[in-house]
Amino acid sequence: MADLKARRGATAEAEALYENAEDVIDGMLVNSHEAYWSSSLAGAMSETYLKHFELEAREGKVERALNVLERVRGRTAAALLEIGLRSAKIESEDVRTLENEVSELQLRLMRAENAQERVVLLDQLVEYERRLEWTRTDQRESKPGWFQKPASLKAIQASLRSDEVLLEYVLSEPHSYCVWNLQEAGGRTNFDRRAAAD
Repeated sequence: MADLKARRGATAEAEALYENAEDVIDGMLVNSHEAYWSSSLAGAMSETYLKHFELEAREGKVERALNVLERVRGRTAAALLEIGLRSAKIESEDVRTLENEVSELQLRLMRAENAQERVVLLDQLVEYERRLEWTRTDQRESKPGWFQKPASLKAIQASLRSDEVLLEYVLSEPHSYCVWNLQEAGGRTNFDRRAAAD
């Protein structure tokens, strides 16, 4: 629908629809254990972000286009960093205890010869697996700050030194794009659009 609105020149409506679609994607990915952009769902939805970026680029809205890029790429980097930190932490004692309980119940279930005993063990196993997932979820930040708001143009510019420039490439057909960013003090952000190379 957003693509159709964009082709008809209803830019504001198209922008709102793209943002709505991206919010839905974010909602589906918020507790994904994979890195944000490596998840199959985000990969399948990448066309949404690309079309939104291209709309903003055609309209010359540099800040909005950069925001679309940061919504995806900035979160990817943040998600990878978060996963690295999470895997480096030692799981809490509560989680380890519940994992041990689940393992013990699974062993008892495999050894059980009585049907009634298996029913009881299965019920206990379901209960402990639920507790384990709740405990892990409580210890995870379900929607951290980096997910809620991508880095702003001013924040990106402020992080650059006077002798630095940030280049972001978007490869597409029939055109590819380069967004270039200079330091905030007297700096600027702009697009360069070229025909896609073979």
